Amino acid sequence: GIGFIKRSAELKNKEALFYMMEHEHNAGNFKEAYGYAKELHLQGFHEGTKRMADYYLEGKGVRRDKRTAKDLYRDAATAGNKEALEKLRSL
Repeated sequence: GIGFIKRSAELKNKEALFYMMEHEHNAGNFKEAYGYAKELHLQGFHEGTKRMADYYLEGKGVRRDKRTAKDLYRDAATAGNKEALEKLRSL
């Protein structure tokens, strides 16, 4: 169950981190989701970087910071995230 996945995420398993990020996001627990996104970002996974940018842009789980959001969107876009590239074009 979720306990096994959470434990796996604590051990920094990428798939478990992604699952927990989505799980917490969908539950509205943005601060927790941000933590999982940050760990994915630190591991070089562009979906985590893009999600961190979303949180900074929207002020969910972190203080709103448009400059940081743009920087993170740029990093994610450079890593190949198409959604981040589209977001950059609209900012």
